[in-house]
Amino acid sequence: MESQSACVLAWAQLEAYLRRHDSVDTNFQLRAIVADTILRLNPSMALPPWLIQHFVTGGTQHRFKACEPSDELEEAGDPVDARAPPGMGSRGADPSSLLRLYLKYDRLESAAQLAIDLMQDLAKQAVVPTQRQQHCAVWVPETLLSALDNRLKLQSEKCPHLEALERTLAQCIMHHQDTVHTDSQQLLAH
Repeated sequence: MESQSACVLAWAQLEAYLRRHDSVDTNFQLRAIVADTILRLNPSMALPPWLIQHFVTGGTQHRFKACEPSDELEEAGDPVDARAPPGMGSRGADPSSLLRLYLKYDRLESAAQLAIDLMQDLAKQAVVPTQRQQHCAVWVPETLLSALDNRLKLQSEKCPHLEALERTLAQCIMHHQDTVHTDSQQLLAH
């Protein structure tokens, strides 16, 4: 019981430290160092939802609730910050770093779920073409997504439970590319 409360306190202190010090001054790299250290020590350990939130939204409360597959944040009903811009390029957010870490430690399910959630969130938030035309509003790291998709295809041959994730990811990528193509054509027409 005492070790459990010490563990909870340690996680809370780490979260407070990151909220205070992971900033422009550190180029928001402290969260990446923390996540990399956790995954290097135990690649199967679930990252805390608050740490994932730092990558996805820069620590702000936001519509996106990307978590480990249990999706604890959605159940918690966190308030929404309507000012948070959609996309992976918003200030302080760097979900592509988390995606890279998941791939580095062969966490394909977590990586796929993160990518799927991000692209589905983009599709929901940026429904108005003028919102999608904002700088970095719909940017996704296509080379990372392609690498993830290829690795999922290879692994799904060995692990059939990954097939559904691979299909969903492929559909999300295709939908995103179609949307970007359509928006580009509309911009060229004006």
